[in-house]
Amino acid sequence: MCARLAMSAYGDWNRVEPYPDALRRAVKERLPRFDDADLDKLISVGEAVATGHPIPVGLTMNEVGLMKAICDVYLLHTFNRIEPERLGGDSEDETAQSDLDKNV
Repeated sequence: MCARLAMSAYGDWNRVEPYPDALRRAVKERLPRFDDADLDKLISVGEAVATGHPIPVGLTMNEVGLMKAICDVYLLHTFNRIEPERLGGDSEDETAQSDLDKNV
């Protein structure tokens, strides 16, 4: 559900396109070698959770970790994309700038 909300908030899902299609596209753009059958399984579980339906299949701890990793990869790529926009085109780390200000 975190990825669903983030994708909507950051403009990668318009809520018109079916969410599974948007997620599949986002994953394949960032992780092109991710196995299609594994991705379909994870999406089916995520959709069941999001809609309050019974989870259709059991997951291993590895698969649960993959679901979290998908969300993390999406967020990291998104933050890297929006950070320069937020800083007005300056890609310098804001923390480093704060440290410089302290020394002035």
